[in-house]
Amino acid sequence: NIGLMLLGLTSTAAFAGGIDYQEPVESGVFKVGVEALYVQASDSEFLYATHSIIANGNTGTRNYSNDFNYDWGYHIDIGYEMSGDAPEFTLGWTHICLGTSEDRTGVSGSVLVGGPGNDFGIINGVPSALAEATSNYEYTDVDLLISKEFVFHNRYHFHPFTGLRYGRVEATDKVSFLLNGTLRGTGKFDNEFSGLGPRAGIDASLDLPAGFSLVARAAGSLLIGSHSYKYNATNLTGGNAESFAFKNNDDTINVPEADYRLGVNYTNEFSAQSSIELELGWNAVHYFDVVDKNQTAINSTCLLYTSDAADDMQCV
Repeated sequence: NIGLMLLGLTSTAAFAGGIDYQEPVESGVFKVGVEALYVQASDSEFLYATHSIIANGNTGTRNYSNDFNYDWGYHIDIGYEMSGDAPEFTLGWTHICLGTSEDRTGVSGSVLVGGPGNDFGIINGVPSALAEATSNYEYTDVDLLISKEFVFHNRYHFHPFTGLRYGRVEATDKVSFLLNGTLRGTGKFDNEFSGLGPRAGIDASLDLPAGFSLVARAAGSLLIGSHSYKYNATNLTGGNAESFAFKNNDDTINVPEADYRLGVNYTNEFSAQSSIELELGWNAVHYFDVVDKNQTAINSTCLLYTSDAADDMQCV
């Protein structure tokens, strides 16, 4: 799963038709909208290492994940509403790049481990034991939508839409394990999905005094596309490099998507031919099962090592 939590500021300008959509417009209306998105990825932690601590004959474990902070992205809309009672057509594009890094050093009395089967062991919890992880996600969507607005009691606006969405998600997670400055092992996960499918939803708004309104959206898509997954690792603990590699065969999968929006809008009409809107709100976007669930750098069934030497480690 991958989720995006978005805080956004939107500016939309409309020309040559005003903003009174309760009656058919006499001439076509062009719209251009730009959103600045402050984004955090959720449901996407990369599990890269585990501490096992032995105290008084008991063993406790703690997993470490690479969590994303907020970063910036953008969305652009270009729309046209034809004259008369015809529908509106909109082309939208979203692009977001997210990156984060984290490291974890050894703790006295603990074992810091990771890798396939925990082969990248860092023993004895010495301060020079280090696990370094980085994650980078890139997200793009393109929507082509047709919509129509309906107004009730001159206050309640409903704007259903349908169309197509193209979506692309790329996720790369990497980890390196070092002891006394010497590289002991590496691991890298690559996930990539791109697909096309139907999209539908509805925008709704409630007019308030002084040009303000409350706005909301509920929408979803079902994308059909190609998913590729690769895992590459190198184990250097035995003195000789040992490589691991796994990948799929570009599977065709179905990916459901759901998104929600809630915000406050302000509209200022300069004239019967032009207006501007400002909107501040919160978005949530969720793609289901688009990143492989096995995206972990440790084997949770084997969290503890015992050893007499750094290169002679056994899972217990």
